[in-house]
Amino acid sequence: MCGGVAVSLFLASFAVLTHAQTCNLERAQQCRDDLQRQVRQESRSFRGQEITTLCTSVRDNMACLMWHSANCQSRDQQEKSGDVILSGKSFLERSCDLDGGWRVSRCYSNDDVKRCEANFVAGGKASVIGDSCRSYVSFKRCIKDVVSRRCSRDDEQMVSSYLIDRARDLSWQCGGSISEARDVHSIYRSSSSHGGYAPYTQDSYCMVRANEYIQDCSKEHQKRQYNARRYYSDDRVRETCCATLAYRECIKVVLHDQCRDAGSSVIDNILYQQTKELDYECRDFNAYRCAGCMTVVTQVALVACVAVALARFFSFSS
Repeated sequence: MCGGVAVSLFLASFAVLTHAQTCNLERAQQCRDDLQRQVRQESRSFRGQEITTLCTSVRDNMACLMWHSANCQSRDQQEKSGDVILSGKSFLERSCDLDGGWRVSRCYSNDDVKRCEANFVAGGKASVIGDSCRSYVSFKRCIKDVVSRRCSRDDEQMVSSYLIDRARDLSWQCGGSISEARDVHSIYRSSSSHGGYAPYTQDSYCMVRANEYIQDCSKEHQKRQYNARRYYSDDRVRETCCATLAYRECIKVVLHDQCRDAGSSVIDNILYQQTKELDYECRDFNAYRCAGCMTVVTQVALVACVAVALARFFSFSS
């Protein structure tokens, strides 16, 4: 397989991965509307499989609204979403989790879950909201990892209810990656006459959404830079610079997906900030110069990176 083809497949995989978690206003509104409609129904009129199907749909719509609220909405929008989410939670308690739900499940009483909770309580005492969000995101990842490994599908469906009970507002207010999670309100432009978001710097809302995927780009870049050490002279320069080119393109794919609402000038500025420290000697390299065949090691590294990213997404997305 040649370098151009492999890099294209790698970037395409990132495009699919990032698009899967992109904010979608229409999708968020649909989840909200469906959830409101469902909780107004009288569950006693349903029997057997009907109530099972309804409960599953309520859980799915509640999880959908929680994710969009945490990652995509302003303070006012989050407050409104929080009311709808709590109404969905109340519906589940009175119509679906009559036996106690997650509270009577062995899954949520095992030692690994208790360790996640202990760490969250310690971190949740921080006075800064951003620190509380970071603590919550770590806690959520910890819980979802335990549940996905040790518990049943039914237990997994109760994760949203569990998170609401354990973290209340944080469950629909805190989004982003572990390293960048923060209170989304702190990066909103409250004084703007036009509304919208604050200027797109490294602490911006755009970067909160994009950071986790940029980290994956960076990890792959570091691997290729390390592998380049076994080459000599011009071959080492070529491999190093082609890794740098792929890294730049990888970040570009992420930014265009996560920040496309910000405009090309904002994306170009963030791209410059993320790549300005890259090797100066690589300035003349382009895709044509990197189109030669790659080593098997590099191909395997690319495939492995994509596989890890996809596996993590399907394990932790909410």
